[in-house]
Amino acid sequence: MNMRVFLWGFMGSGKTFLGKALANALQIPFYDLDAEIEAATGKTIATLFAEKGESCFRALETDTLHTFQYKPTFILACGGGTPCHADNASWMKQQGITVWLNPPVEVLVRRLLPEKQHRPLLAQVPDAQLETVIREKLAQRTLYYSQAHLIIQEEHIDIPAFKNQLLLMARSYTASNPHP
Repeated sequence: MNMRVFLWGFMGSGKTFLGKALANALQIPFYDLDAEIEAATGKTIATLFAEKGESCFRALETDTLHTFQYKPTFILACGGGTPCHADNASWMKQQGITVWLNPPVEVLVRRLLPEKQHRPLLAQVPDAQLETVIREKLAQRTLYYSQAHLIIQEEHIDIPAFKNQLLLMARSYTASNPHP
């Protein structure tokens, strides 16, 4: 059975960590959209933002995302803004199963504080304002994220249970969308 899973969520929500664990449990390929962009361009996401700006980065991100229409089975950790631009949320929903990882804001702050210098949208944010900025950005993105087929709000996710849930969803999705 083919399975295409797109993981959405804010920075620090666990998309890459969970994606790797799920891919391993399901024995299917895992990809990280940011890593795919970095490999294709030879530049870091932070460098692309600095050199080209967010709008050029988002166009490149969408182009890279659309290359996944040719892959039959995968788990893809999307960038935090991926579903919010260029009608990407709708496109991904047509291509496979979309999952919004939505842990509490306090968890995001705890995870992002030590690594915010590597996050272009947070690098200049003072530590004391990080929670406020995360809440504001989440408020802007919730409209898109909430369109996901599945929303998971837990900080710690039971991988075997989540695997089984995805398998059931994939069977249902494949039956209703035989030619994504």
